[in-house]
Amino acid sequence: MMGPPDQSQPFQTVVDEFGKVNLPYIKDVPIAGKTKSEAEKLIEKAYVDGAIYKSITVVILPPEEPYFVRGEVKKPGSYVLARDLTVLQAVAIAGGYTEFADQPRSRWIRDTRKFTLNLKKIENRHRKRTW
Repeated sequence: MMGPPDQSQPFQTVVDEFGKVNLPYIKDVPIAGKTKSEAEKLIEKAYVDGAIYKSITVVILPPEEPYFVRGEVKKPGSYVLARDLTVLQAVAIAGGYTEFADQPRSRWIRDTRKFTLNLKKIENRHRKRTW
């Protein structure tokens, strides 16, 4: 008899149009309308109740989306948006400003909206609150 499936390998799936996830060794688990925590507990319960594992920890991660930083930063390019991110954090991840950056007139695009931010002012305000 084989042991339980290897838990060390991450498994990826998507929620179907009916709000269910199809997972190995168990039937579809309905998670539509559930919070992340509720969905994790439902999946854990399905594996334990199905006698696949005695205990299991399920972690649901949001899908990774790319975002792009270009212009006068040290490492322009594509990065993975895996959580909420501020403009200042995006600049920091891209290595910070180059010496040619125009921080008071930084241009940004989000979806189809274009806007200009004074990153110098935002940075100064942020410093005052955190120190």
